[in-house]
Amino acid sequence: MRALVATTLLSVALLAQSACGSSESMRIGIQQWQDVVVVVESRPSPPSAGMVEFIVIATRKGTHPVNDMVVTLSIPGVEPRQAIQDGFTGVFRRALAVRDPAKDVLAVQLRRKGEEHTLYFPLLISKETP
Repeated sequence: MRALVATTLLSVALLAQSACGSSESMRIGIQQWQDVVVVVESRPSPPSAGMVEFIVIATRKGTHPVNDMVVTLSIPGVEPRQAIQDGFTGVFRRALAVRDPAKDVLAVQLRRKGEEHTLYFPLLISKETP
């Protein structure tokens, strides 16, 4: 029984450690559409070739989460995928395969109240970008 408890605690500790290590995220950009401010972050940061999780944060008037829209993400050569809404927090998540972070551009399609718009976020951040 002790071995089972010890193994379980060790597993939880390792999961917590790996979760903490991957929580670093980088802002790829901030743009606005209508009254919605859209922030895109990535994990890992900076994005590298392979699977990258993109986090889209949509707010209205600074802090009010936008949860009445559909967010679809795509990168050239990768099939567009609808992001998963994280509760009613205005946070949408989706992992996509990135081929070349120096050249790829993330397209974020927003659909809300019968309207849609696409914002584009280059994955490569220049050193001049704050």
